[in-house]
Amino acid sequence: MLGLAALAGGLFWMTSPSRSAERVARDFLQAVIDGNRSEARTFLSDDLRKADEARSSIEPWKVQLDTRVTIENAAVDGGRATVKASLERDSYHLRPVLTLEQTGSGSWKIVQIGGLEEDPSWTRDRDIRRNEALADDISKALDVPLESPPGF
Repeated sequence: MLGLAALAGGLFWMTSPSRSAERVARDFLQAVIDGNRSEARTFLSDDLRKADEARSSIEPWKVQLDTRVTIENAAVDGGRATVKASLERDSYHLRPVLTLEQTGSGSWKIVQIGGLEEDPSWTRDRDIRRNEALADDISKALDVPLESPPGF
């Protein structure tokens, strides 16, 4: 009986709203890292997907080798969720914040992406590491402007 309760609890955790939003955010970021634009689009709201399709003539996304994705926090408030993630490659860090909304069918779609500020440790070496800039690549891929950290 205790085993069934643990299994039920585990299944609830895996299908809970925050876990589902977290999974969508992780899968989206992994698709971006893998350079898989068509897969990434499946996680976007209709508005973001249509905007990206309108830019379909831009060059393909680059594969971001050796990039680690960590979900730091997922919070759900009704049909809206905020997922904070960390992407790391070498000593470069990026901390995107994804806002998701739940559709009528219960699935989650990304409606906004923020937190693409440049890592200050990277900006010191900007000229040398320009081609390795994860934030720059993701910003171009998603057509989201880079935000400057306060004080820059």
